[in-house]
Amino acid sequence: MQYEMPQTYRPIKGLLGNILNPFIYLADSSIDFSVSTFDKYIDLVNVKEENKILKDKLDKLSFENIKLKEKLKELDRLKKLLNFKEAFEFDTIACNVIGRNNYGLIRYIIIDRGSDDGLDKDMPVISSKGLVGKVVELYKNSAKVKIILDRSLKVAVMNFNTRETGFVSGTDYGLLEVDFYSNIGKVNIGDLFITSGLGMLYPKGLPVGIVVKYDNEDYGLFKKVYLKPIVNFYKLENVLVILKNEKTQNN
Repeated sequence: MQYEMPQTYRPIKGLLGNILNPFIYLADSSIDFSVSTFDKYIDLVNVKEENKILKDKLDKLSFENIKLKEKLKELDRLKKLLNFKEAFEFDTIACNVIGRNNYGLIRYIIIDRGSDDGLDKDMPVISSKGLVGKVVELYKNSAKVKIILDRSLKVAVMNFNTRETGFVSGTDYGLLEVDFYSNIGKVNIGDLFITSGLGMLYPKGLPVGIVVKYDNEDYGLFKKVYLKPIVNFYKLENVLVILKNEKTQNN
């Protein structure tokens, strides 16, 4: 009315303006607020969608990063195996550990190579650190390896420093026990024991364990020596099976 009749009804116009203007202002402000709120909601929805896309990309990159790190670790393990193999000049077959039992009376690992790959019973098994055990059961595409933590597995060993010999086997508490070690033979904490080559089953010079304690008796022919295994059997993932050949037997 104010707009259409600017020259008439000024008292009424003023009165109506005073009455209506606050409502008009309130309505206009409400509309502006609603529009602004809606725009912010739209922006928030867009930001949320963008965040979801970015999160998906980040998750994918994190997954790829984990895969890459695992590949690098695997390459590092295989490189160590290769260096170990070259140091001893073994003919070997690389295998993955696909099962394990490090507890109880029978201790073993399962590897992903078998008779179809040329494996045979009693073949020695090593890691990049040292001796693991020997093949005891064969299947077409897998094999069971008894590890040196098993009490029934006896391995001829000797003290790397003193050259004193004995036979090592597993214990119930994770250490290795050396039997038939001469009571007059010297031994110190930290001494390295290696395979002696006696019996022709295991090549000479494979690291077995480090001395952590020993019983030095005043009487008797032998003393007990206890070793911490060189190989961490709880984290073992890759091994080498040593093939039987003339070169291995000579070593």
